[in-house]
Amino acid sequence: CLVLPAKRYHISGFSLTDKQNEIYDRSAEILMRGLDERKPETIYRLFSGLQAIISGKNIIFESSDHFRTVEMFDNPLDNPRIEALMDILPKDEKTIIYCRYESEVSQLCKILPGSVRFDGKTSLKERNKALEAFRSDKQFLIANKNCAGFSLNLQFCHKIIYLSNDWELGRRLQSEDRVHRIGQDHDVEITDIFAYDTLDEKILDCLHRKERILDSIQREIDNAGDF
Repeated sequence: CLVLPAKRYHISGFSLTDKQNEIYDRSAEILMRGLDERKPETIYRLFSGLQAIISGKNIIFESSDHFRTVEMFDNPLDNPRIEALMDILPKDEKTIIYCRYESEVSQLCKILPGSVRFDGKTSLKERNKALEAFRSDKQFLIANKNCAGFSLNLQFCHKIIYLSNDWELGRRLQSEDRVHRIGQDHDVEITDIFAYDTLDEKILDCLHRKERILDSIQREIDNAGDF
């Protein structure tokens, strides 16, 4: 019977700025008007809009059904989510940082010395080079779960930080198992960064309970819950 080291989960919360809170509340009201629990795409639109705001983006509505996003902070270090990350980064240990947005990957690669990029913006050849550099002398692998969450063996690392999460439980579990697998000889430390009093808390709750968030949110809608 295979016995792997433990997974140890941690959370690190932050508060939105006043401007973010204002945009979040206003956008939630607009997006809720178009919500139909019989149409999952309207729930996903709600998720996408609110997650963009709490990750440091502003959303601009082009119609009731469509919006686009722009960066809210000229300096990424002014973004409370990235500030929270900087406060918990280990000094010397190799760490995988998973991001939901390509823009987050780009920002962190500029901010963090000793980092390599692993996402859809990099070619297969560049990804292989990034993995070799991470195994060798680079401290941070900045990645998204679509690229780095599958088929990689990263047991030489035992720290993962989720800068931002999506609502796909399967991808989350697969991404954790890149390091929690045969050959790992340390407890795996997993930290989630989240925004207080936002959709982030509901996503984390569902991920930790191994529940599909769509089912949970549909119950919230039936009970006239807030996001």
